[in-house]
Amino acid sequence: MRLTFRQHLIRWGLVGSLLILGLFGGTCAHAATPANGAFSVAPILPRDNQSGVAYFKFATKPGQTRDLQIKVTNQTHAPAAYDVTPRLASTNTNGYLDYGHNNTNAALPAQARDLFQPSHRQVVQIPAQTSRVVHVKFTGPKKPFAGIMLGGITVAHHAEHQPAATKGTGIVATTEYVVAAEFYQHRAATPLTPAVTFKSAQYRLAQAHPQLTLQVVNHTADLVAQGHLKAKLTNLAGKTVAKFDQAQLMFAPQDAFSLNLPVTAQHLAAGKYTLTGMLTTPGDFNFPINLPLTVSPQRARTVDQHAANFKKRTPVNWGLVAILGLLGMILVSLLGVMTLLLRGHRLSRVATNPIERRNLHD
Repeated sequence: MRLTFRQHLIRWGLVGSLLILGLFGGTCAHAATPANGAFSVAPILPRDNQSGVAYFKFATKPGQTRDLQIKVTNQTHAPAAYDVTPRLASTNTNGYLDYGHNNTNAALPAQARDLFQPSHRQVVQIPAQTSRVVHVKFTGPKKPFAGIMLGGITVAHHAEHQPAATKGTGIVATTEYVVAAEFYQHRAATPLTPAVTFKSAQYRLAQAHPQLTLQVVNHTADLVAQGHLKAKLTNLAGKTVAKFDQAQLMFAPQDAFSLNLPVTAQHLAAGKYTLTGMLTTPGDFNFPINLPLTVSPQRARTVDQHAANFKKRTPVNWGLVAILGLLGMILVSLLGVMTLLLRGHRLSRVATNPIERRNLHD
């Protein structure tokens, strides 16, 4: 049976729709879930823990021991292994409190290896849908000390079971919990006066970004929180070449660390500079910054050569270009077929009309 013009249009329209759906219908979005599954961590607080806080916070005596307990729950339907690691809080290069690395400053009353047993990572195996209590032995510093010490117990999926990065648009999420442990020998009636010094400045790359890296020491046996740093970098002519403004800084007690200040305006040329500014903390405590900086020609070249160039054009997505080109070809082909069908339909009408008129006159 010969198809009518309308039927041809419907048929080719359906074919075109199926081709388009075949090109784009296979792409869909879905919520990513943690590759290792869910788990939870809760501290089992001792009776003498300070009330009103959800972490370990207690007084200790020289050499006093106690059992710190945390409950880890495997919420998945398969057995899992977890890394449990005690550490002393440190400060990361962004100027924030960090429990992922040990504070090993020699000025501390004691090191993590003296305070926690085991002091290294312990691997805990937990069956599916089960909780297990993990024990960490704590021993107070043997010598008297003022202020506080701040540590933490981190819990994460066992490192050897971390999934490899996968290609595509999926997001692999990992989770790490930390239970803080703050301890002291004598609770001060008034907060300790903060003491922070800035030792030196260096120009270098950090995560492919030009940075000024400051060597900082928090001498205070307490947290220095809500710090606000404002500074500027000037060359020998007194011209300001970079400005810095970082807020909500938090330094770990008695920590010596590196603090990165991003150089966003321009790369520094070789030469001599001066960094001046101020760190302000609550209570109107001010800590001046006045550091010389020398950028050697070699360092300037290294930063220029290896810094990420974020001003580059967005790379062409050739896959998308190919798909759009193929789609265009399909649409042009459909248009051509429809044009031919329409022309054939008109010719057939012209051919039949004279016959109809002749029959009427006969």
